[in-house]
Amino acid sequence: STGSSTSAEPEASAGRQPAAATNGSQSDPESLASAEVRLIQREADRAAETAAHQLAQAQREMYIAQGKAQQLERQLTIIKARLATSDEAYITAEKTSQARIDLLRAEIKEKDALLSERFVANGMATNAVQNELREVKWQLIQANSR
Repeated sequence: STGSSTSAEPEASAGRQPAAATNGSQSDPESLASAEVRLIQREADRAAETAAHQLAQAQREMYIAQGKAQQLERQLTIIKARLATSDEAYITAEKTSQARIDLLRAEIKEKDALLSERFVANGMATNAVQNELREVKWQLIQANSR
């Protein structure tokens, strides 16, 4: 026979050497070649099925990896937004602190100027009082000497 036989060789014998059809004491070469072709075809079909399963698994893994990558991109975007907000808050706090420092420096200068004015005024008042005391002493000394 030249074609492949149907159910002449059961699927259960896959992977084993095909049983030789006996025609007396010798095998039929055409039958042996046909069985070998069927065996090679089954092995090729199994290899194709395995490759298809491996491809499907690789596609699932790729899909999962793409999902994870998208999730990481979303997390990165959130982190960047938080950092930007944090940077803005830091800059605002820094500006506020600098403004308070500038305000305190201006207040210190103002109080320093007031203290200087009071110091000068007190010094002048002290001089005036000392001058008056000298005058009074002088008057007392002159009154006592009369």
